[in-house]
Amino acid sequence: MAFRLGCFQRVLGPGLHWILPGVDRVLRVCLDRVLPDWRQLGAEEIRERLGELARQGREEALLR
Repeated sequence: MAFRLGCFQRVLGPGLHWILPGVDRVLRVCLDRVLPDWRQLGAEEIRERLGELARQGREEALLR
């Protein structure tokens, strides 16, 4: 997940991404802890749910 200036920006998938040091912050999320039913969800739905958690300010929930 990418945050720009503290605000949720997007969910990052595999591959190379431009990250600006000091401006962007990337969090690595364990899907088993955050979304226990992630295996039944599609990729787009996973992105939506992670985005909702980030927008709600539940960043601490993502880091557990």
